[in-house]
Amino acid sequence: MRYIYFLILCLVPFLDCMAQNQLSVELSPNKFAVGYQYNNFNFPIKPKIKIGVSNQDIDTGFNDIFINASAKMQLRNRKNFGFYSQIHSGIYIANNAQYHQNLIFWGSDFGFNYNITNEHQLFIEIGYQSGKKYYIESYHNQYFTAISIEKLVLSPINLSVGYCINF
Repeated sequence: MRYIYFLILCLVPFLDCMAQNQLSVELSPNKFAVGYQYNNFNFPIKPKIKIGVSNQDIDTGFNDIFINASAKMQLRNRKNFGFYSQIHSGIYIANNAQYHQNLIFWGSDFGFNYNITNEHQLFIEIGYQSGKKYYIESYHNQYFTAISIEKLVLSPINLSVGYCINF
């Protein structure tokens, strides 16, 4: 772990990181999120938190909630565009009539941002996320009881587009 910190500290002078806090809106085929990124000028890794609604369980409505915390590092930043990488972890709260499950997930993303102006950006993220949880469903009748073990799995590929405002 000390070597990772040493490597990051050696890379700090060579990185041109984002210099502003961000408020973002993100949309993908199975989620909608609002996020906030805090800028610490002294360190190239930026913390980001997102909260949103999703539809990755058996019903098709956007009625599930997720909260996500990530660490974002700008890999390359030019005047009009930039590339970044981030790792994230969070909790997915499924909300439907059959079960109420909380699922912990993790993942990593690679992103491209395009600076419209200094205050406005568009971004595209593609990444991988992993999360699954087994749960028991049961049906009771006067004559028999049926029990099955089911699994809640998040979509492994994450592709999203969004808009950021810097302040």
